[in-house]
Amino acid sequence: MERRLRQLSDILENDGVDKLLESLKNGSDFLEDVEDGNTITHCAALFKNTKMLQALKENELLELEVQNKMGQTPLFFAILSGSIENVRFFLESGASFDIIDMNGNSPLHVSATIENLDIVEFLSTSGVELNKLNKMNETALHIACKRGNLRNCIALVAAGVNPNAINLNGETALHLATKESLFEAVQALVMRGAHPNIQDQVGNIPLHIACINGDQHSVQYLCEHGSQVNVYNKETLTPLHYAAKTGDKEISRWLLYYGADPTLPNNLGITADIMAFAQGHTAVGKMLAQMTTSRAEGFREQLFPSNKNPRIKLKLFGAPRSGKTTFSESFRSVGVSYYIRRKFKALSEFADKFSENENATRNVPSCRRRSSVFLAEHESYTRGIDIKNTPEYSIWDFSGFKSYYFLYDYFIGNTSCVHMIFYSLRDNPSTQRENVKFWLEFIHSRIPAHEDGNIEGQARVVLVATHADETNCLRDGEGFLYHVGAARLLQDVRRKFKYQLRILPELHVLDTTIPNSVEMKSLKLRLQKLRDEILVELPIPTGIADIVLSQIEEWTKTMKLPVQYWEDFVQLIEKKANPLCTEANLRETVQLLQYAGDVLVLNANDGNDIVVLSPCWLLTDVIGNLFSQETLQHTRITGSFTTDDLQFIVAENDMDLVIKVLETLDCCVACLVQPEIMPAKERRRSIYSFYEDALSNAATVYAHTGQELQLEIPRLNLIQLCEDDWGKYLKGSNIQRTGIQLKSSNDQLIHIFPRIQCRLRRAIQEMEFSQEEAILADYFPTVIRNWQADPEENVVSVPELHQWMNGSKLSLCSGLVNIFVTCEEVEQAIEIKVETFEKKALLAFTYLHDTISLVRTTLDALCSRLFLSNYLLSFTGTDDGKVCKELISHPALFQLLQNEYTEMAESPRDVSLRSADASDGLSYSAFLFKSLFLQNPHLAAVCIYGEKIPASWVRYEILLQVCTTIGKNDGIDFAQLRILSDLLGVEEGVNETLIKGHDYVLLLNALLCVLLKWRASKRGRVGELVDAFRKIGQYSIASQIIEQLPVFVLRDES
Repeated sequence: MERRLRQLSDILENDGVDKLLESLKNGSDFLEDVEDGNTITHCAALFKNTKMLQALKENELLELEVQNKMGQTPLFFAILSGSIENVRFFLESGASFDIIDMNGNSPLHVSATIENLDIVEFLSTSGVELNKLNKMNETALHIACKRGNLRNCIALVAAGVNPNAINLNGETALHLATKESLFEAVQALVMRGAHPNIQDQVGNIPLHIACINGDQHSVQYLCEHGSQVNVYNKETLTPLHYAAKTGDKEISRWLLYYGADPTLPNNLGITADIMAFAQGHTAVGKMLAQMTTSRAEGFREQLFPSNKNPRIKLKLFGAPRSGKTTFSESFRSVGVSYYIRRKFKALSEFADKFSENENATRNVPSCRRRSSVFLAEHESYTRGIDIKNTPEYSIWDFSGFKSYYFLYDYFIGNTSCVHMIFYSLRDNPSTQRENVKFWLEFIHSRIPAHEDGNIEGQARVVLVATHADETNCLRDGEGFLYHVGAARLLQDVRRKFKYQLRILPELHVLDTTIPNSVEMKSLKLRLQKLRDEILVELPIPTGIADIVLSQIEEWTKTMKLPVQYWEDFVQLIEKKANPLCTEANLRETVQLLQYAGDVLVLNANDGNDIVVLSPCWLLTDVIGNLFSQETLQHTRITGSFTTDDLQFIVAENDMDLVIKVLETLDCCVACLVQPEIMPAKERRRSIYSFYEDALSNAATVYAHTGQELQLEIPRLNLIQLCEDDWGKYLKGSNIQRTGIQLKSSNDQLIHIFPRIQCRLRRAIQEMEFSQEEAILADYFPTVIRNWQADPEENVVSVPELHQWMNGSKLSLCSGLVNIFVTCEEVEQAIEIKVETFEKKALLAFTYLHDTISLVRTTLDALCSRLFLSNYLLSFTGTDDGKVCKELISHPALFQLLQNEYTEMAESPRDVSLRSADASDGLSYSAFLFKSLFLQNPHLAAVCIYGEKIPASWVRYEILLQVCTTIGKNDGIDFAQLRILSDLLGVEEGVNETLIKGHDYVLLLNALLCVLLKWRASKRGRVGELVDAFRKIGQYSIASQIIEQLPVFVLRDES
């Protein structure tokens, strides 16, 4: 047979079909010496040669029903070949689809053995007998499940094959699918009527098999759909016996949850717990041993939905002295406390005024702390985040002291809460407006955008104007306090943040010292309505949440710290609360407790998440003390500490766990000081003795013992350089400088910069402790890329990092390359800039690129919706040795590049400005060649800029801002949307029903959908989007898009 097949293959390859047909007509039998009975039609079908089959048919030589010695017709071979065209050919030629081979297999059985969904679907819908059985009493569905062909299983059961047919082993298709761990097939079979309780020859139901295989998903699904959990097989073993035997704790929990009886013995009297102990699975054995029928029932009830509604969070934001803390007290108090506070109000005000001079004398000299970031306005400011609970609310009072702002993004992300912004009517109107807009932008930028195609923001915000008793507030017709300026401010911010935040339209003007005022009652009523809305969004609470909440305080008494790693917390719940609580149940419970403000889960980079059982401990005792004004005044200004120093501030026992928590929060970086790199005579000195060294760039602090942790906390780094070092290190005519500026508004970036410094230090630290390029690439991936340059001139080296307040400096090659990352408090911008000699330009630029990427990644993670303007920094030297900086906005640069493209198209350019590596062959920008690419042709060749930036670099948040900006101005109609869709080449993006619709939000959602489809296109370029908006008259939107794009990106070499 093999020899004849090779001959046939040669004939087909050499176009010898005509000669073969002529010989067959003359009576020659090409396969006469083949013993298995295959004909030329069999072979042609196996070789997928439709041309040969057609020729045989035309010459009446096609043998459709001839069977070989296995009983297979050519149709079987066509199916095995996987050619749907050949199968169709035989059907159209009249071949029988109901014939069977010597094993009783029909063509449908054979199709189930191959992974070709088209053939299976074609045969199952061609009128064949779907439930035909072979000699093993198997249907095609049995074979598909046995072979593990998932798609064939789903297609056959959808076509109507009986899922409950039993083979000679007593197995249904569900048994076989479970045996192969085909979870999706199990789902399809059960949904189509497969009975989960049919026993095979040895008495196993599918649940037994799933437990033997350790298939948790199938176990859960079968139990949910009626599988019996206490059924015995012929060995008198229940599914729980098998779960105990394999030591699978999760499956054992699911079985107990669905009613498995752990006291049932086998024929030898062995229960599941004894079997677990016998196999060495102690944890499972202990769990089963403590289970009785009644206890298991009680534990199951705890996992059922509860009728008790959880608390929701009220998050209070505002500047110092805005009345947040007073509101929190009044909101929780009864009427009698009002009179007590009023009694001492005059005395407290007098004490505050008296203490102003005393506070001034206690402050650290201004020469050390010139920034106003760390000056509290009064001694009784809130430390960290103060948490107070009522039965309905968990009130989180976010301190107005600016030292804490850099951590607030961790606790703002979700929208299942109420954000309340307080501002004092005692302030002048401009200050009120600035404070409100700052907090609105602060909150909005830190709520992550979900790509759900809906532009409307879900965060609920309530504005509260306080100190109405100290201003001239009138009462309206309903008797509520009214302030004209507050009403106008509410209208303005609702218009400005339309579609971004759900700012309530009600005006709330309060005297926060009166708990039972009509204004306070009205506010409580409005908050209650918001709570009812939020409760619908929250997960359904279970009884286990109440159990955990009631026992947390007792558990923390026996702990050194109210902190647990996730794995330890899971074991704690199993041991102390409910052993039936699976990890999936626990995650839902913990999520609900987080919404209620009872626990915190910190996601660690190494995957070992941390559960904080007492948020008050972390946010007030630790964070509140560590970054308080008192700590800032009395600790060393370098921001570098030993473990002992930190313990003196925090006053906790388990400092390793405290450091782990702070590292997870990006508060600090723990550096291991190696003895060999320590100066022999360097010792710790007075906490104030580091100031002079810091000013001279000797801010590195060493521990006094080897292998001790050195903690760098950038927020506590108060070193302020007397003069700007930029441009003073490198001198000469061949010095190259460039940089990028990222600018925002309302002092947003100044509060994020310590987190950037943490990540910079962590990246450099990883480079110092690793010499492998693979790990180096994780932090500075472009540095190790081959630029086809002289390797001796561009050696990769670990940079030295020096950091001060609002600034960092990376030095490479003994100072020949310097990268500065600074946050300009006056300009409200972050600058990343580099200076180097011309021969180091390649290395300098690659580090610059990866530093920019690190900064942008951090900003995207912390405040993804913050509007960031991109600027190019151009530097020129003066005759007196100074360096002048010029800011070039990205829209201006974009226009400049377009002008260059136009000039380049009209006249030839200098050959020296032509990129040898550019795939499009166009000359790159002469301006950027000098101002950005450090006059290095390799850099200009591998970068993309201007209108050629790929669409994938337009972030979802940018497109969302475009839609909301257009929506606030009612700037688009259906006709413009249709034109925009056509210009971007997006099809089916606009629904005709929008013409008649009156909901403008639907139109904006359609606009967002069009933009997302354009971004998904692989060939899209930014220039297309900008030109499209300009053509429909949206010039400001085009500028807004350009403004937020990176100045340059690297070409994707993949």
